[in-house]
Amino acid sequence: MDALILLQNAYRRNLQRERVFRDRSNDLETLDDNQLISRYRFPRAKNKGSSHIYDILRENISIKSQIKYHTLGYRVLVTLRFLAKGDFQSETEDIHGVTKPSVSRSISAVCNSICNNMDNILFPNDTEELRRIKEEFYDMAQVPNVVGAIDGTLIPIQGMSSDDEHVYVCKKGFHSLNIQAVVDAKMRQ
Repeated sequence: MDALILLQNAYRRNLQRERVFRDRSNDLETLDDNQLISRYRFPRAKNKGSSHIYDILRENISIKSQIKYHTLGYRVLVTLRFLAKGDFQSETEDIHGVTKPSVSRSISAVCNSICNNMDNILFPNDTEELRRIKEEFYDMAQVPNVVGAIDGTLIPIQGMSSDDEHVYVCKKGFHSLNIQAVVDAKMRQ
């Protein structure tokens, strides 16, 4: 009887686990614009402005931070989901089928690249472009004299023990970063 139990245990140890391949469909290809904005607060890149941001990210995310099998677009989506919804990394991990360290590395690499390129974000300063933007807003929503739409969100962060900890406590009583963005009528920065 003991020999049978030992044989069964040895058999179980030698069983190869079947590999599980998760569906990593690209949400940019499968979701429509409304779903993308709902999930990521970001539209599909249809214009030169959005592809310019993608090019900047591609140039500045280091090779060392590249994650095996994850494209830059996929990493940007993971980061946008985390920033848009304020999810815990574990929720973003479950939705996108990646590991928690991969989520963390993606967020770090993409956010660092964005912060390092803040000087590339421009606001129109010539009267012709301002007039064009006002017309686009008026055509879209019949609201006159609007040159930008602003939105913001609180991104929860872990509390820190430093002298300036109080700076990161929001009015709701938890630690967070207050992130804001301004876009024109075509959702370009």
